[in-house]
Amino acid sequence: MRTILETRRLILRELCPNDFHEVCKLLQDNEVMYAYEGAFNGTEVREWLDRQIKRYAEDKVGLWGAVLKKNGELMCRLCLPHFGYKTHLLHYPRQ
Repeated sequence: MRTILETRRLILRELCPNDFHEVCKLLQDNEVMYAYEGAFNGTEVREWLDRQIKRYAEDKVGLWGAVLKKNGELMCRLCLPHFGYKTHLLHYPRQ
């Protein structure tokens, strides 16, 4: 898996098959997935993750994961250059 960017708190990187359970936390959450007509089931998550990995190889682009350095948790997936993202509710911006 390729690192795209690293900051003091985050690592932005390509997703990999081992991210399945962390990606499930995002894509199976109804509140996170409200714009997608609801959460994905396990099969849909696997297909989605496989498509991203295939896009890295074929298109040299795809959605990336943002990983917290302090605990290695995948907190969101990002789409650049439009900077669209889906984040786990625990990591929504703090007030």
